[in-house]
Amino acid sequence: MNPSAAAACVALALGTLPASPASAQTRAALVQDVDEPSRHAYWDNADTRNFGGACTGNYCMATYPAVPAGIRRVIENVSCVAVQGADPILYLELNTQSPYTRTRLYFGAAPNVAGSNQVFANLRTLAYFSAGDQPAVFAYTQSSNGPIALKCTLAGHDVAVP
Repeated sequence: MNPSAAAACVALALGTLPASPASAQTRAALVQDVDEPSRHAYWDNADTRNFGGACTGNYCMATYPAVPAGIRRVIENVSCVAVQGADPILYLELNTQSPYTRTRLYFGAAPNVAGSNQVFANLRTLAYFSAGDQPAVFAYTQSSNGPIALKCTLAGHDVAVP
C-alpha cells in the first residue's frame, strides 16, 4: 500500500483529513440594508396645545417635520387623542400639510367613555411619505364648533432611497 494512501486511511479512520489550500477565492459581499424596519425606526408626537399644529374652524391639524432628502418615511401606526368641542368629531385623516391634499388614509374615532369629550383613535396602517412631504393628522367636525385639541403619535420607519 502506498504510504500516502495509508495515511489517508488512518486520517479517515480518525475522522480528520489534512487541509488543502482552497482553489477558489472568497470575498465578503457588500450589502446595504435599506429596508429593515428596526434599522431606522421613526416615532414622533405632535400636540396642538404645545407644538406642531393648530385648531381652527371645523378642524384641528397636528403637523410633523418634513421628510428629509434621501428618505422615504413609512408610517405603520397612528394613535390620536382629540378633545372635541360642541360638535362631535366625525373622522380623522392622515394627510400631508405640505404639499396639501395628498390624503393617505381616513379613519374613525370613538369616545372612550359615554359623555366624555375625549375621542381616541389607534390604527395600524401602511402609508408612505416621500422626501419633502410634511405629514399631518387632521380631526374634522361638521360645523365651526370644531375640536379643541389634538395629540397624535406616528410610528414606523425610514427607508434610505439611493
